[in-house]
Amino acid sequence: MRKYLMILVMIVAMLAIGGTALAQNPVCGNLTGADCEILTQSMAAQEGLTSATFDFTLNITSGADTIPLTGNGSYAIDPAAIAAIDMDALAGAAADPTAVLGALGSVLGAFDGELNINAMGMLDLNLLLIDGVGYLNFAPLAPLLGGPEALAAMGLPADWAGLELVGALEMLAPMMDSMEMPGAGDVPAVDPAQNEAMLNALMSAAVITRGADENGKAVFSTTLDLNAIFNNEQFMSMMMEQAGELSESELAEAQQMMATFGDAITVSVTQKIDLATFYQTDVEFNLAIDGAALAAATGESMDSISVVGAFSFADFNAAPALSAPAGAPVATIMDLMGMMGAMGGF
Repeated sequence: MRKYLMILVMIVAMLAIGGTALAQNPVCGNLTGADCEILTQSMAAQEGLTSATFDFTLNITSGADTIPLTGNGSYAIDPAAIAAIDMDALAGAAADPTAVLGALGSVLGAFDGELNINAMGMLDLNLLLIDGVGYLNFAPLAPLLGGPEALAAMGLPADWAGLELVGALEMLAPMMDSMEMPGAGDVPAVDPAQNEAMLNALMSAAVITRGADENGKAVFSTTLDLNAIFNNEQFMSMMMEQAGELSESELAEAQQMMATFGDAITVSVTQKIDLATFYQTDVEFNLAIDGAALAAATGESMDSISVVGAFSFADFNAAPALSAPAGAPVATIMDLMGMMGAMGGF
């Protein structure tokens, strides 16, 4: 079972690596040259964005239970700083986790954001990221934590407080250097050739169509054929190379498992692009996992799962400026560890 889990982890990692590559390369599939040019210009426009606002809905369903989320937010980024980040470090996460921490710290330092979430109409979360410091508003959470008095007893403020996230990553990096991560040697680094093969597999599996325009916006729908990925010779060669410790029978069984996942999981994305500015104004996505199909393959009962989301973007390059909450205390990771130790009686 451990070996099969390793195969699944590698699949997820490789899809993530390919997804990073796709984010930097327009995927046109069988689209006409004119339609592909719209996607190419949109990617260039998005890369130059400095800020935007957004609204979203997200419904997560497992069996008969659904968790509805709604929210809004905004972001401001430094495109030059983002372009300078070593994306290869993120792709090689299994081989060099220290480099990943450095890359993540660079991302946080180049990005400011605001996110407000309402869960099930009952719980509000207000989050801010400013200059590498993450802030949380405790006021909406106070009733759940026992009221303002309980917050004070735990050493928490009545409203906003921050944590130095970039500082935490900088502190963890040398610790990661001196630690031998369990299992890190089991997954070799993904080289550029493997990255290219993964990108080609994903591009061949993406089916893209252009629908009718809506209010001056081009509409593109994309579905991902996972079976096409698992039947891709380059992809399977990588899998066999990385899973060298598996016997032929085990690898055949794992390949059958992947085929089952390909049949059980569907992924689709619809995006709308303003034909005047080429900014992406709307994104809708649907991830569905057929529990019955997986249960038939694994022999274990499981619910079907779906994640359906919709994002609408506006105020391109004109989002309201973000700033840290006035007077909010900011803790370091060491402060947080000390507080948790005190709460636990250590």
